[in-house]
Amino acid sequence: MANVERQAKRRKMTEEYGEEDDNHPLQLIPHLCKLFYDLGWCTGTGGGMSIKHGDEIYIAPSGVQKERIKGSDLFVFNVAGEVVRTPGDGVLKPSACTPLFFNAFKMRDAGAVLHSHAQEVALITLLFPGKEFRISRLEMIKGVAGHGYEDTLVVPIVENTPYEEQLTTVMAEAIEAYPKSCAVLVRRHGIYVWGKTWEKAKGHAECLHYLFKLILDAHARGIHLAPVYPRPEVVLLDIEGTTTSIRFVKDTLFPLARQKMYEFLTKRQHDSQVQALLQEVREVVVQQAAESLTGHPFVNYTVVEYVTHLHRWMDEDRKEGSLKALQGLIWEAYYESGDVKGHLYDDVPDAMRGWKEQNIRIAIYSSGSVRAQKLLFRHSTAGDLTPLISDYFDTTTGHKREVASYHAISANLGVDPAKILFLSDIKEELDAAVQAGFQTHQLFRDGVPPYLYNYRHPIVNTFREITLG
Repeated sequence: MANVERQAKRRKMTEEYGEEDDNHPLQLIPHLCKLFYDLGWCTGTGGGMSIKHGDEIYIAPSGVQKERIKGSDLFVFNVAGEVVRTPGDGVLKPSACTPLFFNAFKMRDAGAVLHSHAQEVALITLLFPGKEFRISRLEMIKGVAGHGYEDTLVVPIVENTPYEEQLTTVMAEAIEAYPKSCAVLVRRHGIYVWGKTWEKAKGHAECLHYLFKLILDAHARGIHLAPVYPRPEVVLLDIEGTTTSIRFVKDTLFPLARQKMYEFLTKRQHDSQVQALLQEVREVVVQQAAESLTGHPFVNYTVVEYVTHLHRWMDEDRKEGSLKALQGLIWEAYYESGDVKGHLYDDVPDAMRGWKEQNIRIAIYSSGSVRAQKLLFRHSTAGDLTPLISDYFDTTTGHKREVASYHAISANLGVDPAKILFLSDIKEELDAAVQAGFQTHQLFRDGVPPYLYNYRHPIVNTFREITLG
């Protein structure tokens, strides 16, 4: 008897809502869900579809095989979000996507909204680790309303949550923050796409999926399609491997500091500045010894003992501030005498001068001390470039692979992170910068083979290849 009643209710819904009309949501949604399933967008009961028809909104149910949905399985809502019609069997549940669909219906006056779980969608959010997907100069961009070939397509990326409905607020915030976008990406999850009609929503989704797949395929082939970013207010430069050859640092500066450390400390161990630095060395070494239970590391606090510990730190490539400062003091005399010139790649001076002429600030962030940074650029192979540089940062600001360091730099500069472009050859540094909201480019210098890197960041070989918004 119950089955008979459910079937009667389904027939009544079909008759009242015109399932025989090919353009009615009762027909369209099952057809589109089957199509999206075949495309890999709605597998495993994931994904969904919703269409506005008059003053009513039709939404596919939750947790069902999308390729087998019937018109009588749909939930119908009024524009206020209230259920006005439920499926006849009483078993189906409203889609967990419902409040997210309504974000687009209410905030963008959408006529249709779809949700895709396609693999390329989840993957693209990993290739673009920041808060935005950006791309320009690809023909299919023109298929997204309001965009031409020369325009930059921007789709916001929000972080996933354990439950779909928990995304409602963050999706609404993204829609408000990106009024030109017709979609919101959810990292490691999927995408919501809308349009004024179901045809527009479908077209937008097809173009976006095409672009995601194209970029992923290009990435797999070693072809980098760099996104276009807003014009930065600040270019933040790493030194070693970015502006300056690693060989110069490893083969000239570090050996010089190592060779001259004993002589330098012997002569200047009683200077107040050097004494303060040696105190820092002593505190760190003693703490390390206590943690490792190796006994007291000093006997008589002699120069030889300090040099032994400092040489060990150099061998371990430790980024201790006291070591970097002592190295800078040693290098200073050789820079000023002209015996050492700070190496810069040929493209660096012209790029820095060009950015300065465009009123773009230039800052330095290196593990070497600020003193050492200034020496290199003041006594460089291209002359004194310090007038071009507004700010310097070293590890006293924070370690270069920590997100907090980039937040601190942004605050110190008084510039929105999205308007700072960080250039470095180290992926982990760039990853941290992106998480803080910075723009990034990864440098390939000294013939480093590209297969050693992933292509998470825009790749350039020289500064000449960098185009600023």
